[in-house]
Amino acid sequence: MNAAKEARYRAARPLYRLRDRSEGGPAEVFAGRLADGRLALMGAYGDELVCVAFGPDGAFGEVLARPLSLPARGGERADAEGSPPGVEPWLPQAEAWQGELGWSAGPIDVQPFLLWDRQIYLADYPGWAIRYRADPIVVRDPEERAQVQQQVREWEESGAFVFWWGKDYFMSKDGEAVST
Repeated sequence: MNAAKEARYRAARPLYRLRDRSEGGPAEVFAGRLADGRLALMGAYGDELVCVAFGPDGAFGEVLARPLSLPARGGERADAEGSPPGVEPWLPQAEAWQGELGWSAGPIDVQPFLLWDRQIYLADYPGWAIRYRADPIVVRDPEERAQVQQQVREWEESGAFVFWWGKDYFMSKDGEAVST
């Protein structure tokens, strides 16, 4: 794609607001800015601590990852059961890495992205709406089809979207996680 075409394509893409976990965003994900001005998301994913970095314009930039080393307990890796009550075992590691990166928590606006090797991405619609929009006849009963059509219309009008970080979060247009 030539540069002019890519610029038009990027300008036409919507931005999605994601809030930090402390501001109503997904409970397992931090949102903010790095010291160098890039936007970022950070959270535990499998056995890694993952930081997804975006340019100031919200375009996907790169993935940074570190092995997640949970506190040792008798030579074994501790799990959530070995953590103090109410403390997720990866949080101290995330907070230490944020300190190294010059993290500043807050809402960010990013362009759609998809990380193939991880289930981390943004989607305009939840699975049920994607299936319906691809083939409305998938809902055979006409009354039920009308209800689903109305639900899709309400979804679109609300500006909601889906954020995946290992599981799906239904997000409001303001970046608040409204359900999982």
